[in-house]
Amino acid sequence: MAEMCSNSIDGETLEKARRELNEDPDTREQAIADFRAAIEEKENDPELEGVVFERKDSPFLLRFLRAKKFDQSRSLSLYMKYHTIRRDYGKIFSEDDSSSNLSHILSSGVLYVLNGRTRNGEKVVCIRPEKWDMEQDPAERMIRTVLLILDKLLEDEETQVGEREGVI
Repeated sequence: MAEMCSNSIDGETLEKARRELNEDPDTREQAIADFRAAIEEKENDPELEGVVFERKDSPFLLRFLRAKKFDQSRSLSLYMKYHTIRRDYGKIFSEDDSSSNLSHILSSGVLYVLNGRTRNGEKVVCIRPEKWDMEQDPAERMIRTVLLILDKLLEDEETQVGEREGVI
C-alpha cells in the first residue's frame, strides 16, 4: 500500500491550493493513487525505452499534480517529460554532484536563492552571469546546479502551491 502524503500546508496556502490548483484535501490521496497507477501502466511503453521512473513516492507525485492543477493527463505528460529529459540528457544528470564539483558555483555568488518569499509567496532564484567562471564551471555543471536548486525548492509544499520567480 502506498504511503500517505503528509500535508504541511494550511490556512492561506491550502485555500490557494483549492482555488488555483483544484486541490481537494478529501480526494488528494486518491488522486495520487490514480496518478501512480497511470505511471505504472506507462512503464512498459516501448516509446519510453530507457526511461527510468526513479521516484513514485506521494510527495514527489504531488509536485506534478499541483503543477498541472490536478489534471491527471497533463500531470502524466509532465512526469514523462521530466524522466525523458533525464534519459536524453543523462550526462547532465549523472555528473558527480559532490560538494567539490558544485561548491564553486554555490560559493561564487553566481547562483543563489533569496531568503523568504515575495509578497505573493514566491521564492526568488537569482543568477548573476557576470560572476560565472566558465573555465572552472562548464555549462553542463551550471545547468545541473540550477536544476538541483529548482528540484530542492520544489520539495517545499508552499513553493509547489505558490510560484517561482527567476531574476537574471
